[in-house]
Amino acid sequence: MNKTPVNPTLKSLIEQKIHHKQITPSDVVSAIGYTNTTKGIRRLSTFSNTLEAPSDSFVLKLLSVLEIDAISFKKAISSLIP
Repeated sequence: MNKTPVNPTLKSLIEQKIHHKQITPSDVVSAIGYTNTTKGIRRLSTFSNTLEAPSDSFVLKLLSVLEIDAISFKKAISSLIP
């Protein structure tokens, strides 16, 4: 029997927030400050899969844009931290 994780992964949390806010990943990276949306989306994807962020401000802006609270973020990244 497969158990469904209680806490969403970071990737699923980001996807849920984007869907809930009815915006696109392009909207997210534009709000973060990227003018090159392809680059921004690539960095968003890398971050959501590996926690590799181009800067601390990227993370703070992402959490702000998607309205992700600190507790939800910590729970979501727990599976990615060794």
